[in-house]
Amino acid sequence: RVKSTKSGTISTTGGTAIHSVRVASGLQAPVFVTAPRLDTNRLFVVEQAGRIRIIKNGVLLPTPFLDVDSVANGGPGSEQGLLGLAFHPNYEQNGRFFVIYTRSGGGAAGHSEIAEYTVSGNPDVANPTGTVILTGADDPYGNHNGGMITFGPDGMLYYGMGDGEARDDPLYAAQDYAQFFSNIYRIDVDNPPANPLDAVFAKGLRNPWRFSFDRGTGDLYIGDVGQNAYEEIDVQPAPLAAGVNWGWDLKEGRHCHFESGDPACPPSAPGLTDPVLEYCHSLSNDNATCGSHPLGNSVTGGYVYRGCAMSGMQGVYFYGDFGAGFISTFQGVSGGNAQNVAERTSDLDPSTGGFSIGSVSSFGEDARGEIYVVDYGSGGFDGEVFKIVPGP
Repeated sequence: RVKSTKSGTISTTGGTAIHSVRVASGLQAPVFVTAPRLDTNRLFVVEQAGRIRIIKNGVLLPTPFLDVDSVANGGPGSEQGLLGLAFHPNYEQNGRFFVIYTRSGGGAAGHSEIAEYTVSGNPDVANPTGTVILTGADDPYGNHNGGMITFGPDGMLYYGMGDGEARDDPLYAAQDYAQFFSNIYRIDVDNPPANPLDAVFAKGLRNPWRFSFDRGTGDLYIGDVGQNAYEEIDVQPAPLAAGVNWGWDLKEGRHCHFESGDPACPPSAPGLTDPVLEYCHSLSNDNATCGSHPLGNSVTGGYVYRGCAMSGMQGVYFYGDFGAGFISTFQGVSGGNAQNVAERTSDLDPSTGGFSIGSVSSFGEDARGEIYVVDYGSGGFDGEVFKIVPGP
């Protein structure tokens, strides 16, 4: 029996049944959704081609909030383009926000840039000119650019960059502390580093496409995309200290990387930190240890639920897979292992409305902590955003 009460304007449900409803469609290759900290009426959707769109009171506005198509290279079907958005913690007062995109240059496939923009006198339109605060190294291969930026509980901007490689880390960057790639950075936006390497927070990541902080605890959750054997979720408990090495490419998941043959590979590498969860890659891994977890090929990190509408889901972490399209959860970590792992794909299937969730490119939170699922679509204007809601 589900008992509902009122909390402000939010109906609170105590059960654990969940469903999804579509809140926007007609988006071109959406890759992220977020909102300013105190803005309960709007969602901001990042389209990979270079636009940020606004869903205001349930309506997708026709005019983009920001369009950086002229500076961002890549787009639908690639791993480049406009990839991330973060609002300053004091956005309501200072109107500052930050985007990350890839840009052509250096005779290579491009490089990542973080730029700061401000809102105009119209709260639904940003000023068109920004200021670059960080430029990464040229990526000769054009993929594994990370793309997540978010402010942590310490007020610093965290930025994830993959190993910048085609496969097997040909730049030998993942364990090289002198290289720009394969890191998470922690940046003071009021005093950005002249050399990004001065702001390295964590090392040994293949492509941390999406990561997030638990609003309740400050813990860091990272979805790190595997190569052809294992996908992984990493968790670093708060308080957050710099210096964690997540193991790539000595390891993939909890296993020695197939090509390394390196004596530093576990069990003789106490300096490498294991993920709390791994699952097998569907394309090339038939290992019997895969268990009952769905197979996949590109993990999409999500969020720990701290919203108001589903009190029974407090502390549950949502994640998914871009290629396989599944959505799963776990709740808590004990002994280095994710607990209460459950597949929720069928629970969140919105097919009763004639819709479906396909390529899970991202999750996102609104100002109240409610969680959304972003469906990339085919790269055309068929991308969608769904909200996770109490089930029937």
